[in-house]
Amino acid sequence: METNKTSKGRSWMGALKVGALGLIAALGMTVFAGTQTTTPVAQASPTGLVVLNSALCTALGTAFGGIPALGALADCNAFSTQDAFQKYTQCLLKQVVASDCPLAPGPAATGLVRPTPSTFKALDLDKNQVHLGQSLKVIAFVNDDFPVRFTTDVGHFVSLTPPKMSTQNYECKLGDVVSSQRGEGDPDCDGNPATVGDGVVVATLQMDDANFRGTGHINVEQENIVFPATFTVVGPPETITLTPLFGKDTISTGATPPTADDANALSTDCNFAATVDGVLGANNQAEKAVIVAKALDNDGNEVVGALLTWSHQYGKFDGLTAKALGPTRQAGVALPQTPTLDTGALGIGFPQFVCGIDEPGDFTVDVTFDGKLDPISTQDPGLSAHKSITIHVIKPAANIALAADPPSLDCNGTNTSKVTASVTNADGQPVANGLDVNYSVVALGTANPLTVNSTAGAASSVIAPLAGASTLTTDGGPQGVTVTVTVAGARTQDILKTPFDKNSPFKKFEETGTLYNLGSQTVVQKSILVQCTGGPLVGAPPAPAPANAGGAAGAAGRPTGTISGPDTGSGGFGTSNDIGWAPVAGLAVAALMLAAVSFAARRPE
Repeated sequence: METNKTSKGRSWMGALKVGALGLIAALGMTVFAGTQTTTPVAQASPTGLVVLNSALCTALGTAFGGIPALGALADCNAFSTQDAFQKYTQCLLKQVVASDCPLAPGPAATGLVRPTPSTFKALDLDKNQVHLGQSLKVIAFVNDDFPVRFTTDVGHFVSLTPPKMSTQNYECKLGDVVSSQRGEGDPDCDGNPATVGDGVVVATLQMDDANFRGTGHINVEQENIVFPATFTVVGPPETITLTPLFGKDTISTGATPPTADDANALSTDCNFAATVDGVLGANNQAEKAVIVAKALDNDGNEVVGALLTWSHQYGKFDGLTAKALGPTRQAGVALPQTPTLDTGALGIGFPQFVCGIDEPGDFTVDVTFDGKLDPISTQDPGLSAHKSITIHVIKPAANIALAADPPSLDCNGTNTSKVTASVTNADGQPVANGLDVNYSVVALGTANPLTVNSTAGAASSVIAPLAGASTLTTDGGPQGVTVTVTVAGARTQDILKTPFDKNSPFKKFEETGTLYNLGSQTVVQKSILVQCTGGPLVGAPPAPAPANAGGAAGAAGRPTGTISGPDTGSGGFGTSNDIGWAPVAGLAVAALMLAAVSFAARRPE
């Protein structure tokens, strides 16, 4: 994580705002292709500092760089060598051949890339936290070829290549070309014009005291200019907590399988979305809920970099995972494995999506530690490394009951009536929270809002008959405006598209080897008349209907016009710029590749 610079009264003005949102394509990375000057300047100094947890280096390098998990693990372990660092960074910046990062290839770099601290913004989600068994990658950005000294008061700087170092005061030395080649030095601080640097010097800080908890300090110095950073040491993860976001523990059937085809994606597809709007949007759908998973140490601290494995993933079997990772007929989760990271408003953890499928009932998901990113998390079998949570899955909407309050009024263009829809399923239960309840007015009236999320099966909208509505009659009956309410009902199961393991729990689909994709969705509809009292307005021609008056359903089955839901509060999220983990959309890919790490680690040598 970036820190402030202390440099003879100057401050580093390029400090990053960790709360920025957006996909990786919008990170605003600055890339300097080319080589570093070998002519010393009058005053060299560090220009930036990123402290990166080793577990997230691997997991998020796979997510954003498209690096196979084993390759990301190897690159992160060898960050102190320029070759490994360059390969990793070029994949992040999409400037490397496809064979090096096949999951996200890009055009090959023409030379060394010179990254900036913003290059690692999407990965820097660790709050500078570490614990025994993990390491920190201290990435110093420098502007010349001079010695760089790293010092710490907690832990030791180490080298993974012989002769191994373990010291609290590590210096990348002038003229130490051999040291640079074996991973202890760097072309940016060896003073040798023959070795070209990339403007970055990296040191690995390892924790070695199992009992220490608290704050550690790092100083990076070049030519008497010091760049400081602090980090936090917590205990290893011991327990897992699972909490439904906003307490939502009931969903309906009707989610559709995950898809990588954004052009044809449905809102009900069980795709993970790592934005504030994506998380809140999923939790505000009847077919989905969000489970916030956290790993805690024995002092109750939230721990970064724990890899959690979820049972019953709603997606394709990859041949490397156990059968338990397949979905049940009730529900499935969006991702098979998730690392704990700094989500901002939700703290350190991960918001997993749970999606209802085609049968009502209780869905229980089990979560365990996987030690491939954080080996110490699975070393003690006595730890509480297993947690379950049950989500209730109910049938979709089948019936609507409407009530207007008041049921009749003087339609003078000012008075309003509140129409409340009570939506139940075929079993008579209130539908799951988050169902879109769509309102429309047939003529000479408005509805506000047009779409409301159901709460406890109910949703309300304020109906305002326009002046002149009292002239309208319904089949020669009472005068007034007709309000129509529609909701999505059950889906048919008439499309087969997703390859699926024949041993999945979907027994009736074994013969085809495919998982159904829920097809067309039924619509449940009900209307009510808000009556107008009194006679027609004399001398007042009927007012034209506003653009949103009809609220006609579009191709997606939703009314047109402005959509605004009830103000239920943000639940601690704040604005969409208050959270810094949004670029984790690539974790769906990362999760599958992390499974490959697990598989490879189990293979005999």
